[in-house]
Amino acid sequence: ESEGNAFFVVEVIRALGENARDLTEVGMRTLPKSVFAGGVTQIVNQRLQRIPASGRPLLNLAGVVGRQIDLDLLARLKPDIDLQSWLNVCADAGVLDVQDGVWRFAHDKLRESVLSALDDDERRAIHRQVAAALEAAYHQAGDPVESAARLAHHWSESGDLERERVYMAVACEASANSGAYKQAKVYGERAMSLAREAQIDSARGVEPAWMGRLYGALGTAYSGLGDYVESRRCFEEQLMLARSLQD
Repeated sequence: ESEGNAFFVVEVIRALGENARDLTEVGMRTLPKSVFAGGVTQIVNQRLQRIPASGRPLLNLAGVVGRQIDLDLLARLKPDIDLQSWLNVCADAGVLDVQDGVWRFAHDKLRESVLSALDDDERRAIHRQVAAALEAAYHQAGDPVESAARLAHHWSESGDLERERVYMAVACEASANSGAYKQAKVYGERAMSLAREAQIDSARGVEPAWMGRLYGALGTAYSGLGDYVESRRCFEEQLMLARSLQD
């Protein structure tokens, strides 16, 4: 019945255990009808329905942040919530668990179900909340690449492409400086695409100095990857922008 899905196996055994008077009876019982009828989705929904309505907004926030629960971020976003009580409720429902002191969704299917229940407006609003909270703590973050990439992701999902552009460029430069050239290329090309869109759609455009810095970071990334044609093109663009600023 599990069709090889390990999460389904665990949840089927859990469902059997909950319906048995004793765990020794688990292997002698037939599967509950609910397992046959709805499969994994049904079982996941049953888990989530055990979370009281008062705990769902925080679960939605946690789902948007990622599978791993960022307790510091949740505390910043919801300072009046008793986080430990909420964690205990979610753990008792089998929605969250803790491994090596780190809380997370017990399975990513649970997180996916939380996200699928949000409409587009709700999802964008939560991403904006998360991005604003991360931005407030950004300068205290230890890893500039990871922090900038997270910010770019959440601003993008909130619909704020201008802020996504800014943080993608920061992630590109930090990655290039650390030798992570493939990563830098991905971030830089996305930032460049957004910059070109901004130049077309906005009367103000993008600052030449900012563009020059991005070209320099991308040039470093291409060079590190052995793409010297693109690297030279980027550095030539950077040089042209630098000369235009001097004129």
